[in-house]
Amino acid sequence: TPQGSRQLAASVTDGYYCTSNLCGPSDDEKVTIAPTVFNVMSKILEIKEPTFDTAVIHQSTTRPKATATITVSLKTNTALLTSDSEITLSGLCGSSILTGTSISLLDMFGKSLNTYSSPSTLNFAASADWDGSKKQLKIKTGPVGLVADMLYVVKFQWELLDAANNACPVTVSASGRALFAATTMT
Repeated sequence: TPQGSRQLAASVTDGYYCTSNLCGPSDDEKVTIAPTVFNVMSKILEIKEPTFDTAVIHQSTTRPKATATITVSLKTNTALLTSDSEITLSGLCGSSILTGTSISLLDMFGKSLNTYSSPSTLNFAASADWDGSKKQLKIKTGPVGLVADMLYVVKFQWELLDAANNACPVTVSASGRALFAATTMT
């Protein structure tokens, strides 16, 4: 359960400390330390909801009718393990790709995902499902999924419209083993 950090303090009552290198009952001195509050700027024992610590999207070109490479960089604070999870990019626009089209995912070098690529088909399914009416791209995780605190970079090709359009706000969310609320991509 998510919770914010609480104010913590430490104190000592009826304590003893050793005044020499060889501690014995003859050189112990009694000590009392008044309650001392920990630095309030640090987050002690904070538990955060599952979230994307990094959610970045980049488009390689803005030329009408061009094929743009879309690069998605994601890092989670909670693991998305096994193929039971799904990542959804919402708000994508400016494409002539038809609803129901399966979009091939590429590794960080622009090559098709496979067992040995980075990331691999162990992390993501080899393709994603596009729903143009909802402006959503759904990406299934692979049998291993995503571990927490690791940056994953995946790419895909995006056929641009023949007309200009404004940039669309895109969010990323996830469902499955853990629920990730929509996070705005930068």
